Amino acid sequence: MTMRLPLFPLVLAGIVAIAGCSVPFPQPLDFPGSTNSTGANSALGGDSFNVSSKAQKHSDIYFWSETTLDLIARYPVVANSPPRATRASALVHVAINKAVVKARAAGASESAAIAAAASVTLAFLFPDQARKLLAMAQGAYGTRSKGGKSDRSEVLKGRKIGEQVAGLIIVRAKADGGQGTEFSGIPDVYQAFLPGFGWTNPHPLEPTAGSWKPWGLTAGDQFRLGLPPAPGSMQLNAEIAALLDLQATRTPDQVAIARKWAATPCAVQWNEIALDLSKRHGFDAARTAHTLGLLNAILADAFIAAWDSKFVYYQPRPDMLEPAIETVIPTPPHPAYPSGHSTEAAAAARYLVSVFPQDAAYLNAQATESSLSRQYAGIHYLSDAIAGEALGRRVADHLIGLADANGNLP
Repeated sequence: MTMRLPLFPLVLAGIVAIAGCSVPFPQPLDFPGSTNSTGANSALGGDSFNVSSKAQKHSDIYFWSETTLDLIARYPVVANSPPRATRASALVHVAINKAVVKARAAGASESAAIAAAASVTLAFLFPDQARKLLAMAQGAYGTRSKGGKSDRSEVLKGRKIGEQVAGLIIVRAKADGGQGTEFSGIPDVYQAFLPGFGWTNPHPLEPTAGSWKPWGLTAGDQFRLGLPPAPGSMQLNAEIAALLDLQATRTPDQVAIARKWAATPCAVQWNEIALDLSKRHGFDAARTAHTLGLLNAILADAFIAAWDSKFVYYQPRPDMLEPAIETVIPTPPHPAYPSGHSTEAAAAARYLVSVFPQDAAYLNAQATESSLSRQYAGIHYLSDAIAGEALGRRVADHLIGLADANGNLP
């Protein structure tokens, strides 16, 4: 029987302090006032605000959600960190949902509450865009006032509710462990054996994200996975052989799928799917907010849970163990087990199927494609996908069970 080397550091995990350094958010590569790789106008670029036609044609929830997803995708320090992207999206969408629920109960303007909650939370997350974001919200407050005293009163009440909710969300964000970014070194106890074990990256991404404060889980380790197959074991050798066989027969469609699901963060892609379905089924702003609020809490907790297991086991990536592996996309700078894409896909599909049961076949197909995409890319083993899918479903089921009818968690 092959002995799994990470068992030794697991004994010391509780007393090892992972040293890291927080760095400020850098400016985006092409934002504001420029175009992205597809030539589309940046949502906050230039002197005037532009957002996708999809958002312009629908309610404020679409406008502010699209703005959030655009910002996440355009800031590399957020877009290139799966836990950080889902954290940002969850903070905004949970704030929006809480504001909508409170505004509806108070007879206040839901639109003003959405604008205030989203703009203030986004200004905290992307401070270099604060002035423009808050100006956008001011415009929304103006358009919601139709001249009557009652209309103006509802707008002011909605704005106050949104700002109060955002303030509470920001207090939470400052204490959730996710402020700054973490490109930390590996603890000495791991450094002693990881190179021989197969892990070769001395500066993995976000090694402490598994300890961030979750939305519904008790902690990132609540559903910690069991041991992955060990390097050198018959199982992992067979999985590497399967990746080499796939590599030899990889089709253009499989390459396209690998690149599609790597093009933007999981949080962006699954939110876009949810927004499209909400529009197709005629959801109003409140129902859309409920859906997105719980979806993003699930996605954030799923990544926290995945990162917990990643940095307990430090499973080497396929190309670390087999130099003949040729990846379609750059190998991510964090351990392989479990697959984050598989975890997110299973979690998102599990929840969204409960909201859109008539679209179950489509949602499950998207989840399967997202999970497979990482094997098509040559960056994950089959065992990474299987474990991630099981973890994602478990996280989703747990949060669905905790949520109230409005999608809010305790």
